[in-house]
Amino acid sequence: MSMGTLRDRAAEKVRELKEEGLDPQPVTGVSARGKIANSFWGHSWCRHLELHCDYENRLPRGRSYVRNGAVVHLDIDPGEVNALVMGSELYELSIRFDPLSSQVWQSILESCRGQIGSMVELLQGKLSDKVMERVTDPGKGLFPQPGEMHFNCNCLDWADMCKHVAAVLYGIGARLDEEPELLFRLRGVNHQELLESGCATENLLAGLGNRSRRTLDVAKIRDVFGIEPEGFESLQELLAEGNPGKLDDGSAETEVEIEKEPEDPDSFDGEAIRSLRVWIGLNEKSFAAQLGISAKQLAEWEAAEGVLPLNEEQKEFLKEIQKEKSGE
Repeated sequence: MSMGTLRDRAAEKVRELKEEGLDPQPVTGVSARGKIANSFWGHSWCRHLELHCDYENRLPRGRSYVRNGAVVHLDIDPGEVNALVMGSELYELSIRFDPLSSQVWQSILESCRGQIGSMVELLQGKLSDKVMERVTDPGKGLFPQPGEMHFNCNCLDWADMCKHVAAVLYGIGARLDEEPELLFRLRGVNHQELLESGCATENLLAGLGNRSRRTLDVAKIRDVFGIEPEGFESLQELLAEGNPGKLDDGSAETEVEIEKEPEDPDSFDGEAIRSLRVWIGLNEKSFAAQLGISAKQLAEWEAAEGVLPLNEEQKEFLKEIQKEKSGE
């Protein structure tokens, strides 16, 4: 069967499933040439697969299949992937992943302590070389080893990894371009933990720099200590205690420079939210998950006019992206 025929049959099957009232999630947008995935997480996943010689004879057919839209449905759950792949007929398959061992995860957390500045950096893969090397380590990183993946396809191929399984594995890499947090879900760990472990305090202290020049980032102070800008008079007094009488003399030693925030930093309308989602490169489902809402509600928000009623966590997440975008 030619790849053109395969592509047409796969597209027809997607249409049939939709007509039956189902909601297929095909792997789409994969380039006919070049990389299967382009993001840090997606590309690293594909590269990890190709490091294992056990798979080298099966992966090329899988690449051809995923490039031609043969993966008509891909669902990623904690520890398991279920998929439908078009071939000479429609095949059902599942891949079970062993959870990442707590020992490996704790080692990753320790190595990355204080190294990841924000959720935006994590999801976009804007990480230091040290963190990148640690999370993608072939033997003790986030990605599964061959013995930690268990394949089951109803095709007649005797091999453990058939071309349909290979296509789905590449499909996971392509899906990570849009939903990078799925990797952590697949391995049974919480990506939020990478941002914890006191890194906010460490970043704040690093930002203070030399004691002779106290320039404070309002947002960082507020996030760590819960102090709002209007409370900075007492904070100035606190900083001046080590040098009594010098607060008002204008000297650089005790001068406190306070950054002014935008007039209404907590206001976001639908257009602003959509702009931030497009900039960060996440699809509706993934972005909605970060906001703690459904994809349907996100679509309603993006179409709405006027300021949206967001909770504090949602505002902080959006402001984090806004800050990254303004500094690009």
